Amino acid sequence: MLESSKSHEVNNRPAVRMKSFVEMQRPKERWQKAVKDDRCWVDPY
Repeated sequence: MLESSKSHEVNNRPAVRMKSFVEMQRPKERWQKAVKDDRCWVDPY
């Protein structure tokens, strides 16, 4: 009976990974925009 219950499970892992990836892109894009907009900022690294 345990086998049949596992066959009905939904694997949400790919959706969670995609959402995490998208959410991590937002700060990166915002940072790049801020650097582009601030002409006085210098990357110390």
